[in-house]
Amino acid sequence: MKRAFTAIAVILLAAALQACAARADENIAPRCEITAQHPLPNALWTPVQVADGETGPIKGWLAYWGSSAKPWIRFKLPARATITGMEVMPATFPETGASRFSRPHLVTLEFFTGKNSEKLAFELSDDEQRFQTIEFEPREADEIMITIESVYAGGARISDVTGFQEVRIFTPGPAAPGDGKSAPPRNPDADSLNYDGAGQGAATGTLSSEEKEILDLLRALIEKLERRFLQD
Repeated sequence: MKRAFTAIAVILLAAALQACAARADENIAPRCEITAQHPLPNALWTPVQVADGETGPIKGWLAYWGSSAKPWIRFKLPARATITGMEVMPATFPETGASRFSRPHLVTLEFFTGKNSEKLAFELSDDEQRFQTIEFEPREADEIMITIESVYAGGARISDVTGFQEVRIFTPGPAAPGDGKSAPPRNPDADSLNYDGAGQGAATGTLSSEEKEILDLLRALIEKLERRFLQD
């Protein structure tokens, strides 16, 4: 009987955790209006393709890189939203091997809210063909601009070109019905880049205060049940 009650309590807690985890953040990048630096080095690699959910050989955005040219790409959100994190994949060309283009190294994210803006700086890994998670404290934004401040030196066959294969911008909650494009989940294998230096962070949805309170109550219930069964 004791084991049965404990099992029921554990099942309830697991179900609650699973329900909360299912609230994966929505990727709103596909619904943004996207502009970028011109001219483009290749007409096939256009800004809109950086948020189309595909990572094929020519499905991304490229820009010229140089000492006086810092490539930028800007996302105008459909409405002001709370941004909980981002993921980026450096531009690559899998069919022809790695290091075809210069890989972004230092990047700046600028968040615009009305007439105000805030900049955050990040260092990306020298890694292609995988998403890298950029983590920061949630903040509101109307628009977000990514500027590539520097690239990794050496190894690129086309050194004056850089860019991203795909960019994801996350806001709380599931995707709205009828958007036409399903929001891909955060990549569990992505490298995590934490702004406050806290190291790796979980790539899951954001829990509301009510959800956190429910989980705390369930944990407290399990502890009470366990203590009672031990006393019996």
